[in-house]
Amino acid sequence: MASIEDFSGLARPVIAPNTATAEDLRQRYDTLAARLQPYSITVALLPIACSYNFTIPEAAQLAASIGVRWLVPMPYGMFPACAVEIDRFIEHMLEQHPAQGSKVFECGEGWSIPESR
Repeated sequence: MASIEDFSGLARPVIAPNTATAEDLRQRYDTLAARLQPYSITVALLPIACSYNFTIPEAAQLAASIGVRWLVPMPYGMFPACAVEIDRFIEHMLEQHPAQGSKVFECGEGWSIPESR
């Protein structure tokens, strides 16, 4: 299941499982938003590649449902068998969820969470 840690008032990251099967995720997805809503999640790192991870619309909807400030898609570009066109993610976010913060990292890029969003 998702890992939620309290970092003494810092961001509370959510890292969704990328070892679950598609069926596992689909069964958990229905209750995942309700279970995560009580937490003040700042950044959600959600897997969008491969058949056993979220689709782009599912990840975007989950982020919106739980009220995260920033959605970070993972692990695009890492595994050839799990190819995701990251441009599709960007387009989807801009067209369907323009108010939702999202961040697409370049390899090795650092980032500080902006104060406002």
